[in-house]
Amino acid sequence: MEKIDNCPKCGSELQGPFCSQCGRPARSRAIQFGSFFNVVFEYLTNWERKLFTTIKELFRRPGLVIQSFIEKDREQFYHPIKFLLFWASINFLISQWLGVSAFSPNESQNEFEQRISKIFEEYGSFLWILCLPFTALGNYIIWRSKDPKFVHHSIFAAYLIGMNLLISIPLFFLKRYIPDPIWLQKILPPLLTLCMCTYFVYNWSKRNWLIALLAGILIFFFTFIGMFFYFMLAYILVSLSI
Repeated sequence: MEKIDNCPKCGSELQGPFCSQCGRPARSRAIQFGSFFNVVFEYLTNWERKLFTTIKELFRRPGLVIQSFIEKDREQFYHPIKFLLFWASINFLISQWLGVSAFSPNESQNEFEQRISKIFEEYGSFLWILCLPFTALGNYIIWRSKDPKFVHHSIFAAYLIGMNLLISIPLFFLKRYIPDPIWLQKILPPLLTLCMCTYFVYNWSKRNWLIALLAGILIFFFTFIGMFFYFMLAYILVSLSI
């Protein structure tokens, strides 16, 4: 008589290699030590492929990436929040390694203000993440008739801030190795940020460059309103701690 076993999943009696009720194999495949490495390798290569694809397409067609994620085609590109956290972390590590930052204490500031600026200098990479609602608000005010869902504008803002954190990394090297030029410290970083804002708006909205520029300026303005808000919050917290 042929041996009758029970399905390891549903408990049904079975004859043959598969369960007639749930279709599970009668015997689970033995776990091989190499399977651990296969999973890790698959995860890393998929992670790298999605990350580089996302970066490439955000440079070429940011509107496509944003719209694809909004429309639930989310497997092709890197998640916007993961993308933002990844580049904030890389930005932070490189700025700490090089000893430079997007925020530097001003010698004209008093000791109290320099203390606050020092906080921004050390943790500025992560403070941009906190500006996400303000950046999204700037885009929402302009395009709320096109897309009334604030969360969609937050996706836009997450990819935008992540890309600005990415393109600011070469500026750290320039600041580290070029002796303190005014254009590098005061002009180039905000100009690149404004250009990125305008480019994202133009590519996402498919409007003319003038409207995209005006929208980019508003997004830029609201982002720095957010940074000013956190500066004032730090000012209050530091003053209370003294």
